[in-house]
Amino acid sequence: MSVVHAVGRGMAWNTAATVTGKFVMLANIFLTLHYLTVYEYGFTELVMSVISMMGIVLLPGLTSTVVSDMSVERGREEHMRMSLIFHQHFFLNVILGLTAWAVLFFGSQPVAELAGNPYAAQFLKLASFIFLIGPLRQATQVLSTVYMRFFEQSFYVVFEELFKLACILVFIVWQGMGIKGLVLSIVLSQFLAVLSFMPRTLSAYARLPHVPLAEYFHAWKLLEPHRLWSIGTSHVGTIATNARLWIIKAMLGTEAVGLFAFAMGMLSHVSSIVLLSTVLTPVLPRYIDKRDQLVRIVKASVKVQLIVSAFLTAAAVAGSSLFVQTVFPKYMPALPIIYILLLSVIANGVATIFTTVFAAHKLQRSLLGSVLFKSLVMLVVLPPSILMFGIVGMGVEVVVTSFANAGERYRRVKKFLPELSLGPTSLFKTDAYERQAMQMVTRQARSRLKAVLRF
Repeated sequence: MSVVHAVGRGMAWNTAATVTGKFVMLANIFLTLHYLTVYEYGFTELVMSVISMMGIVLLPGLTSTVVSDMSVERGREEHMRMSLIFHQHFFLNVILGLTAWAVLFFGSQPVAELAGNPYAAQFLKLASFIFLIGPLRQATQVLSTVYMRFFEQSFYVVFEELFKLACILVFIVWQGMGIKGLVLSIVLSQFLAVLSFMPRTLSAYARLPHVPLAEYFHAWKLLEPHRLWSIGTSHVGTIATNARLWIIKAMLGTEAVGLFAFAMGMLSHVSSIVLLSTVLTPVLPRYIDKRDQLVRIVKASVKVQLIVSAFLTAAAVAGSSLFVQTVFPKYMPALPIIYILLLSVIANGVATIFTTVFAAHKLQRSLLGSVLFKSLVMLVVLPPSILMFGIVGMGVEVVVTSFANAGERYRRVKKFLPELSLGPTSLFKTDAYERQAMQMVTRQARSRLKAVLRF
């Protein structure tokens, strides 16, 4: 298969999955928010945050580097080496998954009491089975990516959402099981997706050469320096995101967590419309050795991103009140938070462009430092913001953290791209080369948007 054909197929499947998944996900969100109270939704977010934090035991940041290294070995036709990396990664996941499940399943009561709500123990015990499903889930995703099996790669999450929708209809809408129904839906949807993709996963696995069982036990060799930085970045981001929820819970209560989660969900959907980061990810690595062109592309991308983000923010502010009042009236108290959060769309959009520069230069260590800085700002700013502004302070913290993060990432990018200048003067002034770069970025973003709309 030629590279052009492979990329074309991948984009076609990815676009179809993105659009389909968006509709199914919106249906899941609508049903969940409609049938659960704000308190129940906030409570579920806290339960799943415990699962998320326990999930760092599975070293989620390791997967991306494992996929990258397997792909390199496949390109070199070192199939035995590729197989060895896969089997060691799978064996490590099984051991860690069993450990995480056992700790949470048998220790759910102490964990729930430590979290200040013994009632949560039953839900933690149920959710713990996600850790037993995890190794098979990751095996499917790793093999589908390495072997460029675009259907599995693109539609796996869509199938999970479809199964989740079916479970929500049964357990929440029909049976009225509330929080338990939602947790059960999350667990069962992952299990059913693994089960439905198992034949295709086994067919991909059959292509791997046999590896002696003794080699599995050398899984610790996977923890090489470049992978450790990636793992650290994932861990810090996960802990900080979930710590934010527990700080809100401690200061404002569980219902405030539900309002904040809803507002962040709205922000996420608005931000996902901005396509430049996905466009730049495959483009920037081509210009690593052409610094002048790289700088122009990055600068042009920031300018386009600022324009698009400003337009999206204005549109979202104008339409938020009517949308929330019509579709989710019980979440009207979250509207002031949404208005403030939308200001972070601009900063987040620019920060994602800088993140693609980190990835293109393989600067995982520097990215970890940036994530640590962002987490520290959140921890320092959130409590006083809540004390000064109350429930609206949750949004104030996100905006402050987002702009601080964008500025700090710009500072780091400047260290290895000193030619890059984004001062007020340069932002409103363009030359012929920059206009050409802006046209290239805009053209690619437009083509990607048209592909989505065609589906």
